[in-house]
Amino acid sequence: MEPLAVPFLELIYTFATVVQGIDPERIEISIYDWGTGSKWARLKIWFNSLLAKEETKKILEKAKIAAYAELFDKRINEAELSRAESEKLKKEALQLPGATHIDEHHRLDLEMKRLAVAEKAMQLQEKALEIKMKELDAVIRYRSSSVRKS
Repeated sequence: MEPLAVPFLELIYTFATVVQGIDPERIEISIYDWGTGSKWARLKIWFNSLLAKEETKKILEKAKIAAYAELFDKRINEAELSRAESEKLKKEALQLPGATHIDEHHRLDLEMKRLAVAEKAMQLQEKALEIKMKELDAVIRYRSSSVRKS
């Protein structure tokens, strides 16, 4: 049984209509060869301006992405989202600090911890001095009260 030509011709017609619809005054499409076996056709597209050519390239690239996405059971939005996520991850990776920045950050963090420990040690020494001063004050009061009694 021969493959039906109607679906094939509808595909060619749809493609030609869409591409020529981008800029009908500046784009011309013609079929210059076609055959059977597996149905095939060769098209020629003439662009009368660089702008029309670039627009067509962009549209065909998007159509290619959509076709691949549909072929692999992904919708266009999912494919776009995954591309957007990968670009976001690349940007975040570029913003991550390098090894020298990490080493510097680590060194500064350690220095801050050392200073915090030194501050605690000074506070403990200050408390110890306060206690000793209170003890000395108590001893002085005791001695002065015992000297008065005698």
